[in-house]
Amino acid sequence: MAMRLLQQINRLPVKPPVTLGLMGLQTALHLSPMNLPFSIYGLSPQMIWERSEFSRLISGQLLHADDYHLYYNMASFLYKGVKLETSISSNEFAIMTGVLMIG
Repeated sequence: MAMRLLQQINRLPVKPPVTLGLMGLQTALHLSPMNLPFSIYGLSPQMIWERSEFSRLISGQLLHADDYHLYYNMASFLYKGVKLETSISSNEFAIMTGVLMIG
């Protein structure tokens, strides 16, 4: 599956830096030996509401439950990111993505 995604990236006429950077960050976090548990870092409305753990709003967007979850999210993000980042500038895309992640 990873090879298929890399082939799609290689076929792109323009390589969108922000999209590829965010994909790399999420993949690195998923493959890192830190093993960030969902119970502590995952998106949990109850923990955000009751304990004001607002950092989960960002960390929850970067974590994936398993390899399939990572692959399908990265494939979807590649498609959407390429469309958006090539229709607007990379700087505007980076700002828009940051605003959406932070809330």
